[in-house]
Amino acid sequence: MNKQTRASDLTLPKVTTGPLPASTKIYDAPDGHADVRVPFREIALSEGEAPPGLDLLAGESAGAAGGYEELEMRDGHAGALRQARLGNGRLTDCLILTRGGKLPPRDWLASLLLADEIDETTRRVFLSGRAGEGAADSRLVCACMGVRSDAILAAIAKGACNAASVGVQTGAGTNCGSCRSEIRSLIERVETEEAA
Repeated sequence: MNKQTRASDLTLPKVTTGPLPASTKIYDAPDGHADVRVPFREIALSEGEAPPGLDLLAGESAGAAGGYEELEMRDGHAGALRQARLGNGRLTDCLILTRGGKLPPRDWLASLLLADEIDETTRRVFLSGRAGEGAADSRLVCACMGVRSDAILAAIAKGACNAASVGVQTGAGTNCGSCRSEIRSLIERVETEEAA
């Protein structure tokens, strides 16, 4: 099928090339790739200052037509923002901001930027803001708090018998609550297995 080409289809995205105030450009190499230097930008925000968005850091989005997919997780309560832009399944840009929270290791982020494609599980782990240790064995249940199923199953094994008690032990289900039904399903599964 022939597609008409417009001038806007041929323009390159605008990219910030000047300095960003209160920021430092640093480089890191992912594990096993000492010859690769992946650039990162650390930005110090003053109290009440609005964070920059991906458009400032990496250029204007080409949109879905340009092969880009944008992911975002905002948690106003915890003061966290995580954004990612993927081009044909490959992570091209990311922005992770937190107010006193833990950031994922830079070498893990660098490995994501080097990967040809990141799968759905890794995307969810990225949005949780935590590295994906054990991702193959344990799925992310609570994206807000970054709690995986193995941590929930461990809490159940220690006596957590409802979503509230799992939340006390792990933090899962204590923010937006959308994962509580999955927590209850894990509890029911364990109870069924123990009864058998």
